[in-house]
Amino acid sequence: MTRRKTPGAIGKMNSKRLALSLVASLWLSAALAQTNTPLDSAMAELLQQAAVETNVVADAGFDPSAIAVGETAIYRIVVTAEPAAVKLPDNILIPSGLQVAKGGVGISAVAKDQSAQYRATLNFRVTPEAEGSFTIPQYFVNVGGKEITVPARTLTAVSPNSPEAKRPSRLAVEVPPGDFYIGQAIPLQIVAVDPGDHSLFGLVEPKASGDGFIFDRVKGSQRHELREENGRSVSVLMEQINATPVQEGTLTISATTFAERRVAGDTQDVQLPGYRPFLEAPPVDIVIKHLPGGALPGFTGLIGKFSSAKPSPRVREVQAGDPFDLPVVIEGEGNLGRLLPPAVGNSPAWRAAPAAGDSALSVKGTKAEFHFTLIPQIPGLTATPAIPFSYFDPQEDRYVDLTIPSITILVLPPTDGRAKTEATNSAAAATPALPERLGKMAPRPVHFSTALVPLQHRPSFWLWQLFIAGALAGWYGWQRRQNFLAAHPEIIKMAAARRDLRQLDRRRRRALGNRDAAEFVRATVASLRVASAAGSRAKPEALVCDDVLGALSPADRKTTNGNLVRKFFRQADKLSYQAKSPEADEIWRHQPEIEALLSEMRRRLC
Repeated sequence: MTRRKTPGAIGKMNSKRLALSLVASLWLSAALAQTNTPLDSAMAELLQQAAVETNVVADAGFDPSAIAVGETAIYRIVVTAEPAAVKLPDNILIPSGLQVAKGGVGISAVAKDQSAQYRATLNFRVTPEAEGSFTIPQYFVNVGGKEITVPARTLTAVSPNSPEAKRPSRLAVEVPPGDFYIGQAIPLQIVAVDPGDHSLFGLVEPKASGDGFIFDRVKGSQRHELREENGRSVSVLMEQINATPVQEGTLTISATTFAERRVAGDTQDVQLPGYRPFLEAPPVDIVIKHLPGGALPGFTGLIGKFSSAKPSPRVREVQAGDPFDLPVVIEGEGNLGRLLPPAVGNSPAWRAAPAAGDSALSVKGTKAEFHFTLIPQIPGLTATPAIPFSYFDPQEDRYVDLTIPSITILVLPPTDGRAKTEATNSAAAATPALPERLGKMAPRPVHFSTALVPLQHRPSFWLWQLFIAGALAGWYGWQRRQNFLAAHPEIIKMAAARRDLRQLDRRRRRALGNRDAAEFVRATVASLRVASAAGSRAKPEALVCDDVLGALSPADRKTTNGNLVRKFFRQADKLSYQAKSPEADEIWRHQPEIEALLSEMRRRLC
């Protein structure tokens, strides 16, 4: 329902929206270059207001619109607004025989009238169970209080051998083989597979995400490649992103991107101008290890495979006491972008330190250059000191010596007569400064003790020893427990599952006491998902009926328990997509059986 507004109110509203849109476009030009920076609440609210335009439009489509039975297509809803401003209805009519699972949400921007227009993309994975046409009818989404029409779209399911069957664009994260360590630069490949019609020609803002990582895009790494897949050649588009882990354990990485794709003329796909499909990659688990002990001198966190560290000075002569710039070039592959030069010890002959500033480190491809500032103290020196340096090779699982060698150099006497011999410098450094007169001594001694009894003879001394021993024992026990849980993450997951099941048990009992059959069905399905997800890496809300049946024994799937699970999932689907209340008598009749099944599944978590 729309409301009438006076011309004055409309003018003020348009002026306010124009100003907010200008602010949003200025921010967006900077935000597109910094994709992983979170927004504060005030900026997010401002952008949400600016994103609700006067003429908001929505569209939807299947990618592809014809697919083989059992394969998965993508149903996308695209709205010209910020995602937080879009609210989907609760009663979208899903055709029978079409499995629907929620995907991710993407936000992009396209140029429009010298400004930027938000576009929110909501992905859903759809899988047909039989041949035929499946139509999602027209419905409305709420955007800033307005009802926006989403047109009807039809998905055609054909036999697997049919020439009409098409493939959707797919995205994947490829991880190189081998062991990975904290601080190592892992070269990930974000790979988009062409659907088979050579329509994919670019990736826009590909991102990798995951807790415990620092991600760096490799500029200029996007490229095309042909691969063999199931006996046929397919075109893929890939871009490299370096992931640097900062903690050990099993970490998860996922990726998203918007795809530049040629228009195929499919009437069942999104028809908005400048539309870019939003692609998601399945998450990938990576095991990260801590670096082993036994590091060689000069190790500063360099990990990879390197050939040499060569000094390349510009000059070969320097006067004693003057700074001398010593550039060092390292060649190889690894985390060169996070290289720290090794520390250089001082000696009577040399004073040295790594150079500071923005020019201290420069990386170009597989080469990195950093600088040392050396100050010779004695005329007549003919060589620079060797600088200990090393790196860790993850392929060979060992530390490798990469000492920076000494080079020939001539140290000349200073022109202003400032030359000092090594003996003079050593004698001056070893001679203590004596007071000129006794008057500079302290007027009275300073004592910090309140008694003449030694500390080790006081009763409190042993109490402190017991306290320290107890603290160390407690810390040791806590550390052992943490290491044990890190080695057995399934214990934490099962404990969390048991806690969630206790909450869901109370929820079912409340629904039983209130005779609320719909709430009892939702709580039962949630309990089945939680109990089944404890033994896998999946999240409970991502499990479907087949996943829960897979957690049962083969005998249970074919008996009453399997039929009971299917029945409750069908009732939950009706509540989600048809808003139809279940038959209460049928639900209460199966209540003892479902409680017995959940008790059996709970015992497996102990």
